[in-house]
Amino acid sequence: PAHILAHEKEGYYVKDHEGFEIFVREYPCASSSPTDCPTLLFLHGFPTSSLDYTQVAASFTATHHVLTYDHLGFGLSDKPQRKYFLQDHAFNVDQIIRTVAKEKVDIVAHDMGDKVLTEYLKMRHEGQLPRAKKLGKLVFTNGGLVNRLVEMRFGQVLITSVIADQLVEWCPKVVRHWFSKMQLATVWGGGWSGMLNRMLGADIDDMMTLLEHKGGDEIIHKLERHMIEKDRRGDYGREFEPWVEAVVHAVEEEQGSSVWFVWGDEDPMTPRKGAEVFLKKVALNLFGTGLDEHCLPNHLHVIAGCGHFCMLEEPEK
Repeated sequence: PAHILAHEKEGYYVKDHEGFEIFVREYPCASSSPTDCPTLLFLHGFPTSSLDYTQVAASFTATHHVLTYDHLGFGLSDKPQRKYFLQDHAFNVDQIIRTVAKEKVDIVAHDMGDKVLTEYLKMRHEGQLPRAKKLGKLVFTNGGLVNRLVEMRFGQVLITSVIADQLVEWCPKVVRHWFSKMQLATVWGGGWSGMLNRMLGADIDDMMTLLEHKGGDEIIHKLERHMIEKDRRGDYGREFEPWVEAVVHAVEEEQGSSVWFVWGDEDPMTPRKGAEVFLKKVALNLFGTGLDEHCLPNHLHVIAGCGHFCMLEEPEK
C-alpha cells in the first residue's frame, strides 16, 4: 500500500549489534529550539510495528523529538529464522537510544513493548547496558506485565505450545492469514460490532501486510516467546517481581524519572486489573504502601470504551 511505502520512505535502516537491519523513523521536534527537545521513544507490541504510532506521533512533535522503530523480526526490520529473546530486543533499545535519541528520553511502550522496556531497565540497572542517556517518563500501555492476568488469544496458546513449529509448517499461508486477522480483531473495544468493523477496516490489513513482509508470518511462533520466556529463566521465578524491581530502580536511580500507565478498559486480553496490580506493587516498593495518592488514580489513566490498541482506537486521547 502507498501509505506503507511512504512510511518506509520517511525512515531509514540501521544495523543492530548482530548486523541485522532495523527500520527507524524520526519525527523532528517543531519547537523553536529543537535541539533542546527531549526524545519520545515509542516501543510497539506483538505482532505489529511502528506503523501503529503514525496517527499519534505528530501530536507530540511540539515538545518532543519523536522516535519509532520496528523490533527485529517485526514490521520492516529483518526477520531472521532464529529464536527471539527479550534481552536481544533490549540491546536494540539501548542502541537506538545511544545513537539516535537526544540527551533525555521519555518512553511509551505497548503490549510486548512493556516487557521489552522492563528488560531494558533491568539490564541497565544491573550494568549490562550503559546509562548513556537520561530517562524521564516511563509509560506502559495495555501490556501483559502480570502473566497470570493475561487472557491469551487462542492463537497465542497455539503458537506458544510444544507443537508450534509443526503448526506453522503445516498450516497453509491463507489459513494463517485469516486466522491471525481474526485473532487481532478480537482485542479491539466495542464487542462483536467492534470486531466486525475492524475485520473490514484498514488497520488490521496494514498489520497483516507488515507481519507477512519478509516472511514474518513464518516465524510468528518464535516472536511470541516473550509470553513464556520468563517462566523458563531462573531469575524470573517470582513471576513479575523482577519487572517491578526494574521499574522501581529506574525511578529511584534516574533523577526526574516517573512511571505511568495508560490503559484501554475494554481490552479483553490485557485487562486493567494487570495495570492496577503492577502499579500497586511499584507503590509498595517506593512508598511503603500498595495504594496511595502517588499512584492510583494519578498515575493510571484509563481510556473508557477503548480496547487493546489505544493509539489506533482513540488516537486523540
